[in-house]
Amino acid sequence: MLKFSYCNATDLNQALVQCRFAGSFGPLSSRRRNPRAVVSCSRSNLTPIQAVLSCQQQVGSDPVESELGSLADRLRLGGLTEDGLSYKEKFIIRCYEVGINKTATIETIANLLQEVGGNHAQSVGFSRDGFATSPTMRKLHLIWVTARMHIEVYKYPAWSDVIEIETWCQNEGRIGTRRDWILKDVATGEVIGRATSKWVMMNEDTRRLQKVSDDVKEEYLVFCPREPRLAFPEENNKSLKKISKLEDPVQYSRLGLMPRRADLDMNQHVNNVTYIGWVLESMPEEIIDTHELQTITLDYRRECQRDDVVDSLTGPELAEGSEIHGTNGSATAITREDDLDCHQFLHLLRLSRNKPRPYRMEKKTYLMRLLSLRALAQCRFVGLLGPLASRRQSPRAVVSCSPSSSEFSLTPVQAVMSCQQQVGSSLVNRLRLGGLTEDGFSYKEKFIIRGFEVGINKIATIETIANLLQGRIGTRRDWILNEVATGEVIGRATSKWVMMNQDTRRMQKVGDDVKEEYLVFCPREPRLAFPEKNNKSLKRIAKLEDPVRYSKLGLKPRRADLDMNQHVNNVTYIGWVLESIPKEIIDTHELQAITLFYRRECQQYDVVDSLTGLELTEGSKTVSGGTNGSATATATTREDDHDCHRFLHLLRLSSDGREINRGRTEWRKKPTR
Repeated sequence: MLKFSYCNATDLNQALVQCRFAGSFGPLSSRRRNPRAVVSCSRSNLTPIQAVLSCQQQVGSDPVESELGSLADRLRLGGLTEDGLSYKEKFIIRCYEVGINKTATIETIANLLQEVGGNHAQSVGFSRDGFATSPTMRKLHLIWVTARMHIEVYKYPAWSDVIEIETWCQNEGRIGTRRDWILKDVATGEVIGRATSKWVMMNEDTRRLQKVSDDVKEEYLVFCPREPRLAFPEENNKSLKKISKLEDPVQYSRLGLMPRRADLDMNQHVNNVTYIGWVLESMPEEIIDTHELQTITLDYRRECQRDDVVDSLTGPELAEGSEIHGTNGSATAITREDDLDCHQFLHLLRLSRNKPRPYRMEKKTYLMRLLSLRALAQCRFVGLLGPLASRRQSPRAVVSCSPSSSEFSLTPVQAVMSCQQQVGSSLVNRLRLGGLTEDGFSYKEKFIIRGFEVGINKIATIETIANLLQGRIGTRRDWILNEVATGEVIGRATSKWVMMNQDTRRMQKVGDDVKEEYLVFCPREPRLAFPEKNNKSLKRIAKLEDPVRYSKLGLKPRRADLDMNQHVNNVTYIGWVLESIPKEIIDTHELQAITLFYRRECQQYDVVDSLTGLELTEGSKTVSGGTNGSATATATTREDDHDCHRFLHLLRLSSDGREINRGRTEWRKKPTR
């Protein structure tokens, strides 16, 4: 069960608030009329770049006491480079950012590219509204939109790997700008990826492209390299190659893809990264199983809306010097003689012809391209992925980082605590904002909410919160969430875990041997996140019976929904549950509490129905205020809480109706932010 108090997660993401930059969240924000007054924390007559760098040094001068900059700035592992013309930031790969190969997914890489670009924009004072706009752009209602993205990944990072991303932007033609990235493995210094993108200017009201004026250029070019600097300096690099249109009939397809609520970003349109997932949905399974994505180029043609239905089409691309092998129609038919393990494909995303939108005048087409896949690299995981690694045969020898013989006289908890102090030498431990508490019985970690983890309300989504809670194992696990800036408790959660035989998939009793291994790390006295006797986490969830008032039928797992254990991630079920919540509730209320009861696993090819109905609680009455079937017309409310709505949920297999998940949610009126 998860429960949240009123909180504004964007408070954790405000960058350089005290520096009073003239703009808000784009990459560059000096004022044309007074470029030297961009930053109020610098008193001398500095250029815009010098002013920003001076402010950054003061912000970072004392990570605890500095009054300059926001809390997120002091905790974020990034900042402008010495010349002020690029931005670098380190990221620890989180457990929910890896996929079935136990390495970061291409969606994770793309999200981090967007995040570091946004943080670069904040660091020099552009707008914080998600559009990276300058003062002149905001005045004229202009925004940046992605026209092309090209990403090459040479080595995928694994869970807990630390990567550093450098980004910079520069002018690109009359209507656009260009942003480049270089990705490095911090432990080795190895370049593991590169990316480039083109952004064009659009009028937010008319949705038409517009030329970049001299006034706008003057605002951001001051923060760009003086000489062209390219992530792909090679003359014939693949990022420049034109993408041919994929024509019918195609060899592979995935039809009827529908945007989910979680696919919408804080600008209320389908996120650019979602398109990458849709493209890969039509990849042939034999390629997904044996190869990993090396290069992807995407041309964005038009926007996609919440109610659109999309078809993903894929076909092999015959490159120069290629030939066709075999007649079985498999993807392996297309190869190049000098690289038999490399396969190239063309892709097209388009509006489904089976469900046109009559009120939309123009046909929306997306053209994307996937290039060059190569053989899957060996996974680098060794040992267990759980939080507790003590061995029953030698419980006090769990830690080998202390050479002292006296270490073996310590209890397991003391040994782990001692090791934690020494393990500070580990790169990921030095950078992670967390560790065991003094008694060793609980763990605390700080998280900065990333840009791609917020939804249409510009605050963290329930899926983000649930993902941040993952990654530990136990029979019962509790959490308390605090806002670091105020110390306020903004959420609590509890969970129950059962033991299953991995081979038979049957439940199994927790044996004494297993208990002996983990109970030594648990509090001696019960400590509950919900200590109240009648707390809602204990309440039984009634089965939702047909007919139901609200439903979303035919939900299918996407490739990105599978975790490194190769089943549908628990957090995906939360998104599916919320798919059938009525829109009028989504628009006016926010989720306050959710309880989920997991009944069965969901496999990759299952089709799922999401059902929702109103819950009538004790002391509630039915409000009869209309006959339009809306949630607010007959919503169940309590006399002392007219703004609270409660629902029951059921996820079941479409084929035979077997239950996957039962749920209950509570929704409160959205506060004024």
